[in-house]
Amino acid sequence: MKCTPMNLLFAGVLLMNSSPLLAQQRVSDGTANAAINPNAILELQSNNKGLLLSRLALTATTAASPLNAHVAGMVVYNTATAGSGNTAVSPGFYYNDGTQWVRVVNAGAIASLAWIQDGNDNGALRTIGTNDNFDLPFETNGTEKMRLGTNGGLGLGTSAPASILHIDNDNRGPLYDDVWVRSYNTTGGSNTSGLYLSNARGTRATPQNLGNNDGLGNISMQGYVNGAIANLSVINATYTGNGTNLNSNLQLSTSGTTRMTLDDKGFVGINTTNPATRLDIQNGTTNGAIKIVDGTQGLNKVLTSDANGVGTWKRAAVDIYYAPIGAGVNIPSNTITPQYTGNAVTLPPGKWLVDVTMLMSKGSGTVTYTASNETWWVRTSFGNSSSSFATSPDIVGSSDLISGGLGTNSPYSIMKGSVVINNTSGGNKTYYYWAIGSMQNFNATGSLMNFGGSVWGENVITYQSIN
Repeated sequence: MKCTPMNLLFAGVLLMNSSPLLAQQRVSDGTANAAINPNAILELQSNNKGLLLSRLALTATTAASPLNAHVAGMVVYNTATAGSGNTAVSPGFYYNDGTQWVRVVNAGAIASLAWIQDGNDNGALRTIGTNDNFDLPFETNGTEKMRLGTNGGLGLGTSAPASILHIDNDNRGPLYDDVWVRSYNTTGGSNTSGLYLSNARGTRATPQNLGNNDGLGNISMQGYVNGAIANLSVINATYTGNGTNLNSNLQLSTSGTTRMTLDDKGFVGINTTNPATRLDIQNGTTNGAIKIVDGTQGLNKVLTSDANGVGTWKRAAVDIYYAPIGAGVNIPSNTITPQYTGNAVTLPPGKWLVDVTMLMSKGSGTVTYTASNETWWVRTSFGNSSSSFATSPDIVGSSDLISGGLGTNSPYSIMKGSVVINNTSGGNKTYYYWAIGSMQNFNATGSLMNFGGSVWGENVITYQSIN
């Protein structure tokens, strides 16, 4: 028989099978080599040939077939594309770990099947995550920093997220509980940072209109007090419409109590959730519900508005208005018939204090004295007509007369008094000043001249608003 390399290989194989004393074997095609590697039970030697393993068709990573059982350490080349999902197999090398087939992958396969450093070229939409009921944690520097839970919550600094976004700062410094949004825009416009809280009934696929009292958003600032987490300060928004309008309110709470409400009409309530005016402050029985400090404040000052509604603190002052003074009237000594003085005052709606000062004299251009036994007494008041007199019912109370006297041996005397008139008409109203008669004149002769007339500089009618 001719001695060839193949014969020698065949003989070597027979020798291995028949001689258990030879622990290490080499199969060679005649290529020269050094001593057999002491760590190898079997060494193959060739410069141009390789090892061809068994080629068979696997059906799934979990199925031993075509073997009759899983054998740990078994290596094969799979020729089939079979199975589905996580147990699918495709052509390539597989080894068996005793319970399933495990694919042996190269760098190219890793790039197509795994997420690698410096990024992937996916070419299509791919997913990363878990296919079973386990969270997906993320680590840096050997410790977990973020976790996506099976409940869909994302936890930063916590391994048990209890909401869609859950941030825990466990003594790691101020950086780890901040949310910082920076926005840059070289062209200006509306590209600004924002926080949007959006709510609707229904589902994302089929949203439905909100209903009255549906919540819009809530920002709660909590603290650990008395052994538990509690809401301390809260900003809460509620929808107050019917599903077709934009009505909503906003409430601010501190210390667990609602302190301020901005309702859907723009009314602001402090310590009330139902403000009835543009600013409604409910302070109970405590004095001092409002404090305004602008540099003009001071003791006994009052808040005063200018023509534009801008208020400042000023010393308490009264606006006094002057009625025009007419030509007056001569009052005969022998009559009690009411005499219209030609004077009137026009008052806006409200309550007014009307003051009257009139000079009484028998002279007209010359100084005229009353006789030594002569006295005058004249009563005056306001009526609603200039043609006939009746005391105006708008005069408040029973003090509806302004009276004065001219004594003996006197050229002049001053009549001075006031009445309160309440104009409830809703518009400006004119009140007419009458001398309603000479009463208790003793030995009077002639007339009181130019009574109520502008000829006397002392004559004046003023009015001022009162409460």
